[in-house]
Amino acid sequence: MSDLMTVLAGPASVRLGTEVSQLLQAQVLTYDCQRFPDGETQVDLRESVRGRDVYLLQSTSPPVDQHLIELLLLADACRRAGAARLTGVIPYFGYARQERRTERRSLGARVAADVVVTGGFNRLMLIDAHTPAIEGFFDVPIDHLTAVPLLADAAKRWLGEHPVVVTHGLLVGPARDLLRRLPISRLIVGNTVALENIGDLPIEVTSVAPLIATAIRRDHDDESLADLRVQR
Repeated sequence: MSDLMTVLAGPASVRLGTEVSQLLQAQVLTYDCQRFPDGETQVDLRESVRGRDVYLLQSTSPPVDQHLIELLLLADACRRAGAARLTGVIPYFGYARQERRTERRSLGARVAADVVVTGGFNRLMLIDAHTPAIEGFFDVPIDHLTAVPLLADAAKRWLGEHPVVVTHGLLVGPARDLLRRLPISRLIVGNTVALENIGDLPIEVTSVAPLIATAIRRDHDDESLADLRVQR
């Protein structure tokens, strides 16, 4: 793998980003992320990215707004430090479910997409966003990847008579308590969102790192990603 490739794992995706970089045998960029008493965030790259092909990996998972601004600040730091190319890898894209405008409501997916684009990315990678139509909200090229084959392979040995399949284990609000009340023997989720304090829930985590690593490797080498994308 070229030494010009650099992986930057944002605060929301540290474990996933580390796993991806290990699979790629790529340099992991280190940085400081500081939060001030007034709530402002500042990031400071510890190493040079000048002339490098940087892949910035950060889910905009809860707390969505905080992780979104971290993504933008990291992107800004990379651009100002002279990165040759910057690709945003967003395993979970917050606001994606607000993709339809009704009456006087805001169109959150479009607003979030516009904000992400201001980060100056050359390209973006998403994984199983709420709808394939989300690609049209962005003004930069999108590789909309799917983790369904990975999850299906992990789940096939456990499938019973009435299987139910979903993507992204947010587990927000009362989700954990609700799941405990349901007759679920096993819940298989990807790690597009970092899961903490799983406790006694019957959760099996399947890593999407191989998918992301394959996509990054091919993108870096200008190879096709067609078989990795969401099929319309």
